[in-house]
Amino acid sequence: MNLQQQTGKKRKTMKSFIRISKLMLQLLLALIFIQEANCQQPISIEGKLQDKSDNISIPFASVILRNESDSMMITATTSNLDGEFALITTAKGNNLLEISHMGYDPLFLHIDISDSANYNTGNIFMNEKRISLDEIQVMGERILRKVEGGKITYHTNNALRNASTDGVDVLKYLPGVQVDLMNNISLEGSRKIIIMVNGNERDIQYVRQLNPGQIDKIEVEAVPSSKYNADITGVLNIILKEKETGMSGNLLFDVPVSTSETYLLPNSNFQYVRKNIAFQASYIGEISRFDISETSMRKFGSNPDNIEITTKQHLSQNDWSHRFNFGIDYNINAKNMLGIFGYLNPFSQEFDGRTELRKTGNENENYWLASKEDTDRNLRSFYSAYYKRLFEKGREMTIEAGYHKLNASNSGIFVTDSSSGEFQDEYLSSTKPFQTNGFAKIDYTLPVTEKWKIFAGARSSVQTLKDGNDDDFSFSESIIAAYGTAVYNGSKLQASFGFRIEESKSELKNEFQNQTIALLPNANISYNISSKQKIRFSYRRSLVRPWLNHLNPSTIIEDPYMVFSGNPLLQQEYRDYTAIDCPISFGENHFSARIFFSKTSQAIDHISHLTDLNIIETGVYNVGNFHRYGFQLEGSLKPGKTVMLNPYFRLFKIRSLPNAVAEQKLIKSRQETAWESGLSVIVSMRNNFSASLVFNYSSPLISIQRISFSDALYFIALDKSFKGNFKTGITTAMPFARTFTYHGYEIKGIDFTSRTDSKIKLSAIPLWIRFSYNFSTGRKINNVSREKEEPQSIKKRGFSIMN
Repeated sequence: MNLQQQTGKKRKTMKSFIRISKLMLQLLLALIFIQEANCQQPISIEGKLQDKSDNISIPFASVILRNESDSMMITATTSNLDGEFALITTAKGNNLLEISHMGYDPLFLHIDISDSANYNTGNIFMNEKRISLDEIQVMGERILRKVEGGKITYHTNNALRNASTDGVDVLKYLPGVQVDLMNNISLEGSRKIIIMVNGNERDIQYVRQLNPGQIDKIEVEAVPSSKYNADITGVLNIILKEKETGMSGNLLFDVPVSTSETYLLPNSNFQYVRKNIAFQASYIGEISRFDISETSMRKFGSNPDNIEITTKQHLSQNDWSHRFNFGIDYNINAKNMLGIFGYLNPFSQEFDGRTELRKTGNENENYWLASKEDTDRNLRSFYSAYYKRLFEKGREMTIEAGYHKLNASNSGIFVTDSSSGEFQDEYLSSTKPFQTNGFAKIDYTLPVTEKWKIFAGARSSVQTLKDGNDDDFSFSESIIAAYGTAVYNGSKLQASFGFRIEESKSELKNEFQNQTIALLPNANISYNISSKQKIRFSYRRSLVRPWLNHLNPSTIIEDPYMVFSGNPLLQQEYRDYTAIDCPISFGENHFSARIFFSKTSQAIDHISHLTDLNIIETGVYNVGNFHRYGFQLEGSLKPGKTVMLNPYFRLFKIRSLPNAVAEQKLIKSRQETAWESGLSVIVSMRNNFSASLVFNYSSPLISIQRISFSDALYFIALDKSFKGNFKTGITTAMPFARTFTYHGYEIKGIDFTSRTDSKIKLSAIPLWIRFSYNFSTGRKINNVSREKEEPQSIKKRGFSIMN
């Protein structure tokens, strides 16, 4: 293909993205026009709040305007330092003004807005709350766990905050959430999850720079709704506390204790808020070094003279990452908010060291000693803009657009130091991946009645994948999605029914053009058996698209007898998940049991085979179907006032059903029983000390040809909080273990077997000491669309503190 044709295709792709973006922008403008056309002249409601006994002003009181007929919130604000408040509305007729403050009795005022004149309530006097000692019944800690429809909400409390030094620490204490040694996060065994902060998509690096005191609650959706991307298996939405005017931020750094392992995760966050605009900047770093030992044993043939190859690699894993975030949130007025977010992230992961290979069999013995050196340079950038518009009676619309780019140069070279037999002087593998991804989406929320609500939206994205070392590899994909969900929220029954339609067009230069349309339904039905027990049914159909390294046909040399290459002809896989679970609460304890069945069709997996040259070649294919069924238990338990337990256990049967492609490679069906487990424990002690334990282990797991395994991972930590927002903590991982198998697998083919163990070498007692400092000045302000929630509490006798 000549340069003119390539340029024409690029222009065609860009024109397609621009056309889609223009169409969504026109839809947005049309919706805004329709809404504004239905709106009337805005009316201002003003007033001043004063203490009835001494006439002093009452600041920071909540003022909510509701529709008198259905009590639906129209708009809200808080009183300023002088006790004054102002609301803007177009809702004429009979309305209800609700005023509340922690130290005063609530007030309800009926307001009749019959014309376009502004409304002034004048001075409103509030009565101070008075409680006699013999009637005191003080509320205890917030209930940690709350089930609402298809999501579970975990509220933070003092115990959780004191045991955490950053946002990731808070997540790893939740049931079903696993965080490994390198801060990779998964939910119920899957890493295909989306992390959100206040409803905006972020990632684990962003969460790391959050101060635990900023986090109000975490919403967990194990069966996501239709508004999320089709390849997502779970959602973690972190809701932050209200922002404060003035300056705030945090600083966190580590002090290395051992030279055997270096694990530094410094970060800092600075935020400045003035009136209706907030500026945020942060730095997130990662500097780690581990000694890696990787052993691979391969056997070819079944006779006594079979060939055996043993490879031992002694490597040093050196990772570094420096990410710089920036963001601006601008509350244009009480109805409109604009946000901008972006980051720049250079990073690297290199494995350098020595490799020893010995080959025996056929009356010959060969050896190969080589030095391995990686060069890995990556630059990732992301920029996005977000707009939110609130309308009357709970209607709202959001629009977001973003652009992501990855530019990388990755190479690995083995230089032969000494050898016997036929070995090259060096083995080189090199790739220069370049990836871009642009997207735009729009979402609209429409309350139909007090109990029914509709969510609808559309999303378009265009991505390109290239390799600078291979001019023939150029992959592009465009996806257009439309989705909608109807939600019913009754006193006994809560339900949601949704769908997502995706059209995907993909093209590989000089190879193929594919177009697929997928219909992805989902449903969630929850019934309240009692105030403390529910039963839920969930179903979701999703899909998984191939990753970049799965599509890139470039050959990667792991050693002279093992190579890997991608497959640009891969098709997307489909997943159907069905579950019934029963959450139950008793006192301050929460427990849930679930049975489930999942089916994966056109599964993407690795298949290895032995060539005539005794080289194991591994490729990626659509290999067939997988079935999983089993049960799951999880809970949030408080066996005592100072102890909090979060157990998780999942047991399931997995069965593989190979297709024709896999059967041609003589792969047969098989089934195994597997399980996953997790436990987090927090013990609150005197003088602001907190001890914690996090444990995760999964049994070996089969795929179409492999069995993957890893060791149990556990952390033990002791934290101390000081006055002045200073905290220090010491953490150890797997004391006295000396090694940790972070990844291993076995392959059994017809004419070969292979086993690889990748281990991290550890000191006798690995230690990490962390220090953090948080600062904040100013007072709380309201954000556009911040949904207020009064968490349930447990009644206790005597005095206690509400977290």
